[in-house]
Order: sequence, then C-alpha cells, then structure tokens
Amino acid sequence: MKQTKEHLPIERLADVGNDWYIGGNPGPDEPFLLKINMAADVWAGHPVLDIRLDFGIMFNQPNPGGRPDDVESDKVDAIGERIHTLLKNAGPAVHAYTFTNGEYKTFTFHIHNREAVPRIHQQIQAETTLYTVDCAGESDTAWTSFAEVRSKCAPPGNLN
Repeated sequence: MKQTKEHLPIERLADVGNDWYIGGNPGPDEPFLLKINMAADVWAGHPVLDIRLDFGIMFNQPNPGGRPDDVESDKVDAIGERIHTLLKNAGPAVHAYTFTNGEYKTFTFHIHNREAVPRIHQQIQAETTLYTVDCAGESDTAWTSFAEVRSKCAPPGNLN
C-alpha cells in the first residue's frame, strides 16, 4: 500500500524560514554553485505549491567556465530577493534553490498563483534596467527538480 505524505496547512508557510545549504562543483572544470533551501523539504510535493517557476538572469560580465564576479552576483541576488518578495505577496511561494555559474544565475521557486506570474515578470523587468530577466514555469507537483538537485548536492534528510 502506498503511503501518503501529510502536508502542513499552507497557512504555516510563513512560519518556516530558510535554511540554506551551499554546495556545487568548485573545481576548475565548469564550476557552479547551488544554494538549496533545506527548509523547503517540508513543503516538497505540497499540492498547493504545484508550479515550478524559474527566473534566469545572465550576467553582464560573464565568465564562461569560471566563477561570476562577486559584486555582480550580489546585485543579481538582490533581484532574486525582490522576485521572492513579489511572489510571496501574490500567494504561497517557496524559494527552493538557486543555481549559479560564471554566465548566469537561476532562482527556482514553487508557487501556487500562476496568474500573478506575468505581472510579476513585467514588474521585475521594469525595475531591473541593467539585466534581462527570463521566466519559465511548468507544473511540477512532485517537485522533481528540487528532489534531483537536493539528492545530488545536499546532505541526506527527510525529502518526501
């Protein structure tokens, strides 16, 4: 018999903070950094947070095969924080992880309010004149991407 995961009430989402684990490939061949929100484990697979949403930002000073410029990376992180704030204000949203390499940074969220995404994307584009912000989303009720990233780059835990 298949076990069903008990999900927390979505109203409790604000009670769960962030617990970031940083991992990746620091080596000279295709270095990348993954910042994974370990607190997202308890929300993985929640039926209300069924949309995976990626916001990608290319660096203006890319470093293919290397690390990004620290100052520029911090600027892009601030944009990611703004995106997260707008998503949370529009409805339940969890920042699941961030992927960074020398050319771009991608912020991955799980959300519910898909109708707010075009407005938020337009708002971020209007506020962010130095960067182009790409946005793509898809249904991911099982949080497949999060589970894959977490299994490869984070310490073991209670994922699903």
